[in-house]
Parts: sequence; C-alpha cells; structure tokens
Amino acid sequence: MANIYRGKAIKTKVAGHKSIGLAEDVFEYDSRLEAHCAEILIKAGIRFKPHVKFNCFDREGKTFTYEVDFLFDASQKMLGISAGIDAIEVKGALSRHDLLRIAALRFKHNIRTFIVTE
Repeated sequence: MANIYRGKAIKTKVAGHKSIGLAEDVFEYDSRLEAHCAEILIKAGIRFKPHVKFNCFDREGKTFTYEVDFLFDASQKMLGISAGIDAIEVKGALSRHDLLRIAALRFKHNIRTFIVTE
C-alpha cells in the first residue's frame, strides 16, 4: 500500500470534517499520505484540527513558524505508541531538521508530536 504514496506529493481534498466538529467539511492536504491519515482519523471519530501553526524558536534563539498536520483536541493514546500524543506530523521522508522542529514544538508549547512516514 505504501507504493501509492511514492513520488511527487499530490494535493488531495478530504471530506467528512464536520463529523468531528469542524465548521468546514472539506480540507485540502499536501499529499495523498497526509489525506489518507486524515481519512483514518475521521473514520475513527478522533477530533483534530488540520494544519495548525505555532511560533517556535531554534537552539540559537531564532524564531520560526511550524505547522503541524493534525492537532488533537485532547491527548491521544494510540496502539503502538507508548505515550499520549497531541499532534501528528506526516512525512514522506524524515530529516534531522524535522526532528529539531518537533523538539522545538515540545519545548515551547509542550506538544508531543508523533511522526508518521511511508
């Protein structure tokens, strides 16, 4: 199944967000992998907000904006994840930069983020 997500990211719209309490029903996601994750969360009835931006700062004190793909209304315990998480970040390929941004988000906003890859 992972092979359908390889290659160039294709923006994909997903409906059903009203069923988890959002005012808008359709959101556009940056990739099919991200859209698939949204569909799974909606089907499970997990309340989230897509594409939420946070102001953070790096180790040198330089500020930057970081956008998580899915921010949960309440911390979630999920099968296979040892701790409760507050957000999910979807990545086709993971880099060291991604890990540093996740750490900055945890440090400044105490948001525990789980990274989903192909």
